[in-house]
Amino acid sequence: MSALAVSVRPGADSPLAGAIRANAPRVADAPAFAHLLSVLCEHSGQDAALKDLLGALPTDPGMPMGEALLATVANLGFEAHRVKVPGEATGPWLLTGPRDEAPRIVTQDYAGGLWEHDADGTVRVYSARHTPQSWACWAFRSERYRHATAAEQRQHTGFGWMQALAAHLTDVPLLLALISVLIVATALALPLLASTFYAQVFALADFTPVPFFTVACVAVILLKTQLFALRTRTLAWVANRLDYLVSTATFARLLALPPQVSERANARNQAARLRSFEGVRDFLSGPIAVMLLDLPIAVAVIIVLTLVSPPIAGALAMVVAAHGLLFWIIWGRVRVQTSVVADQATETQRMMIETFEKRSLIRECGLQDRWADLQIRKIAADQNAQARLRLLGASSESIAGVLLNAGLMFIFVASVHEIWAGRLAPAYLLGLLLASMVSLAPFHGLCLAVPRMEQVRKSIAQIDAFMQTPTEDDDTSERRLPEVLGNIAFLNATFRTADTRPVFVGLDLSIRAGEVIGISGGNGSGKTTLLKFAHGMIIPQMGALHVEGVDVRQLSAAELRRRVAYIPQDPSFLPGSLRTNLAFANPLASEAQLHKALALTGIGWAADILDARIPPASTQGAEFRFRFAIAQALLIDSRVWLIDEMPNALLNGGLGDDLKRILRAARGRRTVLFVSHRSDFLGLADRIVALRYGQVPRVSTPAQLFESVA
Repeated sequence: MSALAVSVRPGADSPLAGAIRANAPRVADAPAFAHLLSVLCEHSGQDAALKDLLGALPTDPGMPMGEALLATVANLGFEAHRVKVPGEATGPWLLTGPRDEAPRIVTQDYAGGLWEHDADGTVRVYSARHTPQSWACWAFRSERYRHATAAEQRQHTGFGWMQALAAHLTDVPLLLALISVLIVATALALPLLASTFYAQVFALADFTPVPFFTVACVAVILLKTQLFALRTRTLAWVANRLDYLVSTATFARLLALPPQVSERANARNQAARLRSFEGVRDFLSGPIAVMLLDLPIAVAVIIVLTLVSPPIAGALAMVVAAHGLLFWIIWGRVRVQTSVVADQATETQRMMIETFEKRSLIRECGLQDRWADLQIRKIAADQNAQARLRLLGASSESIAGVLLNAGLMFIFVASVHEIWAGRLAPAYLLGLLLASMVSLAPFHGLCLAVPRMEQVRKSIAQIDAFMQTPTEDDDTSERRLPEVLGNIAFLNATFRTADTRPVFVGLDLSIRAGEVIGISGGNGSGKTTLLKFAHGMIIPQMGALHVEGVDVRQLSAAELRRRVAYIPQDPSFLPGSLRTNLAFANPLASEAQLHKALALTGIGWAADILDARIPPASTQGAEFRFRFAIAQALLIDSRVWLIDEMPNALLNGGLGDDLKRILRAARGRRTVLFVSHRSDFLGLADRIVALRYGQVPRVSTPAQLFESVA
């Protein structure tokens, strides 16, 4: 059947393709790419903002079209995987061939029919005859829901995050199992050679087979050495691979946490999250993992000994059981003591932080001696807990040593008894002792490593718990953020930090679009916090915050932040160029818009160095950073501006005059919330929120506030 072709005017743009070309300069001259990308997006069934789509475009202008489409889809959070033909998996499908040939898109209609889209806009019924066999067919799936570590997948498997990640390395366990089987063979070969050597050489006083035994022993030892080296390299690769995957995943998770969660912990605690895998990595690349892998070898040796001499195997099993009982008893106590040590260490750290935060108050109240005594007691409790944990480890090591020596003696006595009874040849005594040591070594080593294994278990539990923490990406709310005009309402809003009285309580403030609101108050009264409320960075613990009549809990906080212009108290740059930092504010901005924003903020000269690398922070002037932040706010073109407090020294100069001009021009056009303690700036506000620590904020006009202060 001939293909039914639907001719479309070459280069004809769909609305999405036109928007891509109009807002992405590097795609403006590539209508075929914009057309195919729009087809992929329109048939993917996923909803993405145009801003996110443009941000996912590759930056390399020389990238082939097929690779560019794959890179764009990957940047949007989809995993590309090869399939044999369109129709397999879920569409749409991307067909890619040689670098100099344009790719094609295959889509599926509601009736199940397949349609092929060419780069020139032609659409026809798909036929495999029109696609060379050398072309690749790609399907796409969301990384969020299809990966083995995704929460949706782990609900079916019942795995923790770390277990799911380790299970994803499917070929490694097979390789390690094969290596272990070969090691078992070599482990049994050495005792057998030793016994045979004794029987053939010493017992018969015949030294003829010595060279053959020597060659055999050397070969077995070399083979065993190579197997151990291969296993060590494999474990090192697994450790490094998992270290990379866990580090990148936890770092990405940390960045995706809601700000009200991530800002509760200081930088040291945040960095500790990224180091949680260090204990697991050291475990995998250390002797403990080798001991665990040697357990099957030990079991295999015991089974072989059971066939040779059941009484000796029974004695060996009793020694193994004694080690297992010791391991179970010590591990139970170590688990409890490790938890105690963690609590004591946390309390000591909290005490240290509180000491530095309140050192001035402690001196003023004359509490140095009392505070030092309290600190000494905390440190003593911490050290005592750690000493008890170390004592448990030392006790386990001592008892395990006694068990090993006593066990070997017990096995030796049982072997001698078997020899005297005539059920065992004397030549096998040496081999049995060697085999017994091989089988007991892993169990003995595990008893020595109980504290370390508990640390590994807790590290894995911490990683699993952290990866279960909800992120902003997990927000499944389908309520769209309405157009932000500037109507904001705080309804009995309250904020408090951990273990303290509320910073402020019961804020009731209804802001109309176009109002200018000043915020004043002492240090720690919650001025910046109030701006973070409006910016979607923090959710009130009590009360509510409405934007355009909708509770922010029902909206995407990330989308709200993209719609609001925020000038922080300490502006900074991300690595790269000035152009890159402006693009974070608005990737759709044209060259003319960039130059205009810089000119309006008094740094028009920066337009000549947009592509230059940003110098180190130590060489950046504070005034330039604030003016650049204002330029970023202009590019966002938001109806809501949030301006945190600026240094008084800068406000006395030209920056202060520009800020006053911005506040005057904003009235009636955009909603502005700004922080200041100066009356000349607060006088430009329609209303002022006076924050008082632990009290209900006072909302008044500038005249009323100045009159009450006077």
